[in-house]
Amino acid sequence: MTSVGSQLAVGLVILVVSLFCLDLDKVALSVLGAAVLNLIIAINHRPGRYVGMN
Repeated sequence: MTSVGSQLAVGLVILVVSLFCLDLDKVALSVLGAAVLNLIIAINHRPGRYVGMN
């Protein structure tokens, strides 16, 4: 499994466990917050910005 796949799997496990521990509205807000944060990161991403310089 790749690093991204492992991170996704761990995130899904945490989400499923949280469904049993927290109210559904709190879990939904957490998912919404993660989606918004990832959208902001995707919008601000610039190709080549993170390439190391020699």
